[in-house]
Amino acid sequence: MRHPAAARIPGFPRRSPVSADGTVTARGRGNSLPMVATASPATRRWQNIIVCFLNPGGIGEVILQTPFYEALKRLHPGSHLTVLTHRNTSDPVRNNPRIDELIQYTSPRELTSVFMSLRRRVFDQCFVFDKTWKSIYPIRLGIRAREYRGFNRRGWEALPLTRSVEYTGDRHETSYYFSLLDTTGDSFGGNPRMYPTHRDIDKVEQLFPGSAQGQWICLAAGGGANQSTGDVWFKRWPAQHYAALAEHLIERGYNILLVGGATDRYINNIILSRIGEHRDRVCDLTSRCTLVQSGLAMGKTRLVVTNDTGIMHLAACFNQNLLCLFGPTSPFTLLPRVPNAWYLWGDAEAYSPQVRVFGTRVIDDCLKSQFFRALTVDRVYESIESLLSGRSGGNALQIPATQPPGALPAYRPASRRRRTRRMRAKTSRAKFLLISPFTSVSGSAVRFWNIAQNLQNRGHEVVYVERRPKDAPAPPLENIKSLSSPKLKNLFLDIILSTVFNLTVFFRHANCAVYYALKPAPNNCIPALVAKLLGKEVILDVDDLDFGYIDEGFKREISKFFFNYFPRHFRLITCHTPALREYIVSHSRVPEHRIHFLTQGLSDVFLPYRIADRPASIPKSIVYLATLGITSDFGDLLPMFVNLCRAHPDVQIKIIGDGVRRSYFARQVEDLGLGTNVRFLGWIEHQSIPHVMADNWIGLAYMRPTFTNSCRAALKLREYLGVGLQVVCNDTGDAYLFREHVHIEPSIDMMERRVVSLLDQGLAVNEAGRRFLEEHFRWDHIIDDLLSRLEEPA
Repeated sequence: MRHPAAARIPGFPRRSPVSADGTVTARGRGNSLPMVATASPATRRWQNIIVCFLNPGGIGEVILQTPFYEALKRLHPGSHLTVLTHRNTSDPVRNNPRIDELIQYTSPRELTSVFMSLRRRVFDQCFVFDKTWKSIYPIRLGIRAREYRGFNRRGWEALPLTRSVEYTGDRHETSYYFSLLDTTGDSFGGNPRMYPTHRDIDKVEQLFPGSAQGQWICLAAGGGANQSTGDVWFKRWPAQHYAALAEHLIERGYNILLVGGATDRYINNIILSRIGEHRDRVCDLTSRCTLVQSGLAMGKTRLVVTNDTGIMHLAACFNQNLLCLFGPTSPFTLLPRVPNAWYLWGDAEAYSPQVRVFGTRVIDDCLKSQFFRALTVDRVYESIESLLSGRSGGNALQIPATQPPGALPAYRPASRRRRTRRMRAKTSRAKFLLISPFTSVSGSAVRFWNIAQNLQNRGHEVVYVERRPKDAPAPPLENIKSLSSPKLKNLFLDIILSTVFNLTVFFRHANCAVYYALKPAPNNCIPALVAKLLGKEVILDVDDLDFGYIDEGFKREISKFFFNYFPRHFRLITCHTPALREYIVSHSRVPEHRIHFLTQGLSDVFLPYRIADRPASIPKSIVYLATLGITSDFGDLLPMFVNLCRAHPDVQIKIIGDGVRRSYFARQVEDLGLGTNVRFLGWIEHQSIPHVMADNWIGLAYMRPTFTNSCRAALKLREYLGVGLQVVCNDTGDAYLFREHVHIEPSIDMMERRVVSLLDQGLAVNEAGRRFLEEHFRWDHIIDDLLSRLEEPA
């Protein structure tokens, strides 16, 4: 229905609505005439056309739009077609012969410049593929055209359009695009197309030449993360399920292809860690290919198993054999229209077309962790076996070719859906709220990241909160909602701000079952006390004597007071060293039965790393992972470095880490004449540390022998052993746990002698140390023990 305000807006022409079936209604003076245009000779040919899609995310949307360009050029073969899109989404339409001019932008300022340049041109038609007013209104003001065609979700959003199609999300997406043309139905088909170059083809032949040497199946487990919507993790089948599926497929003789971008690295690492010794049966192209090249590689496999993400539509451009796993979205609106596309969908009863119309933000938070529960690994594997053996699709289904474009399976009315949501919310797995009071640049943050990720990997919903310094990276978490409060320079104001922020987050997620606080600090323990009053399960993780790093004085006494005061008020305390446990019992007066020993594990990012992948020849080098802040012990080692470089002038000493004293230590190194031997690598993202560490001979760890350090867990030792290094350390913290696999020395002088001896012996690989870590320090086993403890009565 025409919005009554349309005629009152200056400069906005009257618009002709288009019904859901694609019929355009032309309104004239006193008459209403249905106009079903089929590009007849009487239809005026369009000469100059522009298509706009400003969404910086949504690769899948752009791929679904490619059949529209084929139809448009068939109807108007002599027209000049211009496409305006964000650079992030331009790959699917690059080299498309139907597009005469491709305009890309990267920022609002650049888009304004594009609009300014386009104002000198007048287009016959302007198609707006974005469905939000945030794009429709700027396009209407920035581009001059005789007609503006687009979609109408809510009447006021589509006011600037002269012709609009009602967008109800109840039929296939490509049919909506066709409805914008002067034609009816879906007579043009809906197969998406992309156009690779010869360079793309050659690159894929180099990276993935073995497709004819075995049965290859592509597991496209990633996708769903883009600049527009963030990470919609609940649209993906869980990564651990893909890992188990990969294991089954390899056992049956199939080889696995993994694809994806940088944001999919963590997902594919989970798969690789599960495969273990069968890594030679996997071709991992993650972050090694462009979008088009990834599609070409998928086209060389027998089957692609994927989620409803952009990767699904990319695969459909190159491979017609698809098994698509759907959760919160519907295959009837998004399944690729290729002959052999099959789907599995276990959440049809909870589906609403509003998810398609307004996006996944309309899904209740309590439901997000519930999707894909019905899609077990066995069910997916059975479908794959049936498809590859030619016995139809097993459990999987196809959309019948005779099904009307708008048809959808029956879904429950709103009232019944609400009852279903309430019922499923009550029976859902626990929701964990993890709150860290300190900044994300610390070893404690790494510990808490792994706790959060492994809780999520076991099906729990996790919300992670931290304080993040300016320019610090986001935590490397997958399928987890991550929040952060800014770090202020004034400590008092900083604590007040983060306390208020953490309280606000708690009330926003008051439906959590467990409040997990890291460290006994006021800015997360005060909200924890509130959570306790409201009946939540509260856990406090104590991983360090934080007050021990503060100089004697008022600040130290205040920190020590809070450290000793808070733990006694919570049901369960977790810690990771015996010395720390004894301190909590004796000074915080916490009964021993309320303390759970949660050992420090090896970060999950180290598990996929294979020692066999280390280069056979590595330059003589030592790596030292350091925090170069005010409490750094790095200066104690400089005399040792002088002697090491004197004994081995060709040795390189690499320092990983950053802090306020880095420049000070760098000057000391130069003054000692070590500038050519000692390199400060600075901060390195956590996911890249295994590869940087592995390119060395020896890992060095040192902590001053103080009581505070005796309560610490040596994260460095675990990480060095995780990549197979020879390790030299002093006897502090929990180094004794690794005495069979590292060289523990009583002093710096003895450490120096040991390092010189190892350098004399040459490069060696510590395979036994790596195996020891995998057996005893995996986070998945550690979290299983914690969850078992939580199930015990108070």
